[in-house]
Amino acid sequence: MGISICRVKPPNFFAARSGRSIQRLLALRRFFLNGLWALGMSLLCGGLVHSAVLKEGDVLVVDQYANKLFKVDAENGARTVVSDFSDASQGPKSVTTFGLTGVAVGRRTIFVTDAYSGIFGVDPRNGQRTLVSDFTQGSIHGDLSYGAAVNVDEQVLANLQLRLESQQYVVRVDTRTDTRVLVSDFANPAQGPLLTPCCYVTDLTLDRSGAIVAGTEFTFTKGHGAALYRIDQKTGVRRLVSDFTNRAQGIDTVGLEFATGLAVESSGQILVNTAGEYNGQILLLRVDPATGMRTVLSDLGDAAQGPIGVSLHGLAVALSGEVIVSSAPATWVPNLYRVDPRTGHRALLSDSSDSKQGEPFQRIVEIAVVCGEHEGVRDRHGHHRHEGHHCFEGPRRERPHANPAGDSLISPFGR
Repeated sequence: MGISICRVKPPNFFAARSGRSIQRLLALRRFFLNGLWALGMSLLCGGLVHSAVLKEGDVLVVDQYANKLFKVDAENGARTVVSDFSDASQGPKSVTTFGLTGVAVGRRTIFVTDAYSGIFGVDPRNGQRTLVSDFTQGSIHGDLSYGAAVNVDEQVLANLQLRLESQQYVVRVDTRTDTRVLVSDFANPAQGPLLTPCCYVTDLTLDRSGAIVAGTEFTFTKGHGAALYRIDQKTGVRRLVSDFTNRAQGIDTVGLEFATGLAVESSGQILVNTAGEYNGQILLLRVDPATGMRTVLSDLGDAAQGPIGVSLHGLAVALSGEVIVSSAPATWVPNLYRVDPRTGHRALLSDSSDSKQGEPFQRIVEIAVVCGEHEGVRDRHGHHRHEGHHCFEGPRRERPHANPAGDSLISPFGR
């Protein structure tokens, strides 16, 4: 489906008219509004008649098996396809249905990474795609694995992995010129701790200062181990934040295998999904960025905290401060959940088994939240908050003009 976010004033049929002419025009106006107006709006906006308005607070979901980018309404959980990466009419297709690996929201563009293609730019108005950076070519190329972020200069940060386990990088891409820079090489000791004996990067995001936060894990053949790193975006220098084998920093019987999901709260605390491949515990953790201390926010095996899940994938912080995460029940069909940041209680947001909410998910891998431009709005509980702290990855430029909150016809991406 396309995304219609333009607004056009209907023509004035009543100027300098009276009597029977007005009656005829009233009938014409009713006909126009019941049919042709919808079609005219669709054509003017460049979208479909049954289009979806992408608004502030919406949740964007990358579904790897469906090969689609979904929009989920943060209030009612309704699902809408923004861009189908198997549909050539919306632009270049993904090479395979297992390729999509990340999503990040820019000021005018949604960026989606693909392991075997590169970086797609998706127009938020109509879901049309362009391949803004082809990672099958160039001096810096390879597979873009899980995780993506956009900095204040509209550059995309991505997780680049080559064929060898020792070749793990964070790369920065200026999508306007396709200029690529290797920010951090995990095999370079001059940039900080090495991934030894070896491992891979599981996900990345940006914290409030603009630094990169990366999750890593050893491969099964190299033993148990996972860690969080903080990386300077300019120098690529890495600092170990939390060593998951260090019991002094909290629970250590967890891993990050296949559990994509990193997010940063307004407080600066780091949220991370764990996989539970070592002891079956599937936990949403909160990590103190200063001390590396790990605490359990939500235990997916604890029914007292909400629906039990067998996996965790994708992670984002909503405008309200609630945590948005994907988990699957025993059927392994993923749903979206809200998690209370104070209690860890989970509540169903979007249920794949409910056809009224839209097309079901198949395999969620990454989640992002659409931020708006206005400075002050109220959260779901009625508390006033400063917009941008919960969903923007990295420091935000101030905007001189603010749009009124709650107007679904005003696009957070501009007109």
